[in-house]
Amino acid sequence: AESISIPLCVAGGIRSKANAFSLLKAGADKLAINTQAIKHPELIREVAHSFGSQCIAIQLQAKQQPGGRWNCYTLSGRENTGKDVVEWVQEAEGLGAGEIVLISVDQDGMQMGPDLKLIRTVVDSVSIPVVAGGGIGSIDDIESIIHIGGAQAVAISHTLHFRCLSINYIKKELRKRGISVRICDYE
Repeated sequence: AESISIPLCVAGGIRSKANAFSLLKAGADKLAINTQAIKHPELIREVAHSFGSQCIAIQLQAKQQPGGRWNCYTLSGRENTGKDVVEWVQEAEGLGAGEIVLISVDQDGMQMGPDLKLIRTVVDSVSIPVVAGGGIGSIDDIESIIHIGGAQAVAISHTLHFRCLSINYIKKELRKRGISVRICDYE
């Protein structure tokens, strides 16, 4: 937190209100919780009540099931929780979550385009912001998440980690397309 000038979202190993407090005190702006939120939904309410909904995001790994519905997964998309994605995001919002970080397990890392139907379904199911990702390989993919999927923000990992696109290039291209992005002087 001391080394960067952008908001910091921390995920992984958040199991209690005490863990949340320690991370926020250390400089995290937001916490993304998946496994423990699913196992112990009351954790969402406890953290939101104590520190505010703005600092708690539900990290959601979604995978399509036979018949078309999506289930929530944990352990990097390896464990099917049996929870329906739409029911879970609505429950999480009701418990006080301030944001959904949605990743399509089926598309993640593939660079073959996002699951726009999943994104639109989740966006239409809640009134809190949705950050969506999975499958991004181009500027068109990013634009489609915002315009077609309706997400308020885009999560990008594989494409950046493997330097397929740069942050500067993404921001400049999105701005050319009329999408509002922050471009700092040092870029």
